[in-house]
Amino acid sequence: MYSLNSLLVLVFLLDPCHSNVVPDADACTCYNPFSDTIQPHLGDKELTCQYLGLCFVDCDGPCGDVQDAEGWLKSDQGRCMSKSACDPAPILGFEEGDEESVPDSPKASPIIKKKFAPVTHEPTSDQSVLSSTGPATRYQGHGLGLYTYNTDTHYYEQEGGDYYLQQDHDGLWYTFPNIVGCNREQKTYSCIAYWVATFKTGTEDLAGKEWSFGRDLVWTKDDSIEFIPLTSSSCLQCSSILLTSTGPASKEQPDYLGTFNKVPSSFSAGRPVYKNEAGKFLMIKNEYTTFSVWDDMERRVRAGKDGGDEGARGLRSMSGPTCVTNLGEGHEWQYSDGKGGWIDDESVLVSCQDTS
Repeated sequence: MYSLNSLLVLVFLLDPCHSNVVPDADACTCYNPFSDTIQPHLGDKELTCQYLGLCFVDCDGPCGDVQDAEGWLKSDQGRCMSKSACDPAPILGFEEGDEESVPDSPKASPIIKKKFAPVTHEPTSDQSVLSSTGPATRYQGHGLGLYTYNTDTHYYEQEGGDYYLQQDHDGLWYTFPNIVGCNREQKTYSCIAYWVATFKTGTEDLAGKEWSFGRDLVWTKDDSIEFIPLTSSSCLQCSSILLTSTGPASKEQPDYLGTFNKVPSSFSAGRPVYKNEAGKFLMIKNEYTTFSVWDDMERRVRAGKDGGDEGARGLRSMSGPTCVTNLGEGHEWQYSDGKGGWIDDESVLVSCQDTS
């Protein structure tokens, strides 16, 4: 005969994997594979999202960040989890009082309480520029640049970059990053990391002047931030950049200076990519918040290569405004000493030679 303690141990050790619960394969939504077992709390969305930042989803479903469940959460049949399903995409067109008419409505996600402006948002231009020349350029420069409006999804996508500009449930606009490894061409909303943002508006008006950027987990105001339509006079239209130095960089890294011409149809982090006659590329790579002159034009840096990026670039700025030509006299530039160190060169200047 089992003692009470023995029964408790057996109950705890009973395999809770024989669940008949079937996940929704057509939506990036959480489900509980333990709901018809003796331990349903193991898969409760509220608990797993709060403590793990993940919930159980269909392994072949549309979530863009699906990963195998690990440890005691996995099973022989296989289980998968997702971060994006914990913070589902806005349900476009939802209005208060319509809970019953919208599938997977905010009844399950009570933070979504209002109609989303992206449904009725009419952009003044298909392409607009998120710009700053203030403190945001030192911390979140990679989130600036050219954004194109997607009429199907009703959000803006950064050209050649990792960011989406979208209106969130509070009515404000935020730049959310793409989930690493997620194919945005196939996954749309489930590729967006809604739990982190770099820029936000202070009002529901994208054209407003109240913008903030994230710094050390605190929203910091930057009065220079604005979101304006792309025009023919935009600094992003410059087709030829001259980068010069009369200081040590001209002797130590001459190949990383000179005239850089725009590479056709090439963008990285919302900015055009430029190339000089020595085959070097002036650009912002998506992991970096400032401009650099690189040996290649790969938009993403391969983490861990040679323990770092020594030798991959010869010149870098110390801030990342929307355009490299915003880096006027007095902005800091450094050149690589070839040994992993960086040395200041206050003589570096950058200018636009012509516009396309």
